[in-house]
Amino acid sequence: MRTYVSLSEDEKELLESWEEIYKRGHLTFWVLLSLWRQPLEYSQIVAEIDQLSGGTCTVTEQSLYRALRRFDDAGMIMMMSGKDKRSKLYHLTLTGRLVLQQFTSRTIQPFYAPDMQTLVKEILQ
Repeated sequence: MRTYVSLSEDEKELLESWEEIYKRGHLTFWVLLSLWRQPLEYSQIVAEIDQLSGGTCTVTEQSLYRALRRFDDAGMIMMMSGKDKRSKLYHLTLTGRLVLQQFTSRTIQPFYAPDMQTLVKEILQ
C-alpha cells in the first residue's frame, strides 16, 4: 500500500478548489439520480444525495431549490403536492429520465471501462 505525503497548504487549497468546482458541476447529476427510483420531498432529496455520494456532495437549501426550479422549467421534473399541502413532491419526467440516462451513458459509464478501472487502482495504490 502506498504512503501519501501530506499536502502543502497551497496543494490543499488547489484540491479544495477543484473539489468545489467538481461538486457544483455535478449537482444536476446528483439531484436527478436521487429521483430515479421514486418521487421525493426536498428533505428526502438532500438525504438521498448524501447517501448516494457517500457524504461527498452536500447541497445548500438555496442551490437545491434553484436547481429544482430550473429542472421544472426545463421539463425534467414535475412538482406535486406532498403529504400535506405545504410540502412538495418532486419526480422525474420522461425527459428527465432520458437526459439522465444519456448523461450517465456518455459521462459516467466510461469510468467502468477496464483500462480506466486499472488506472484508478494504480492512482489509489
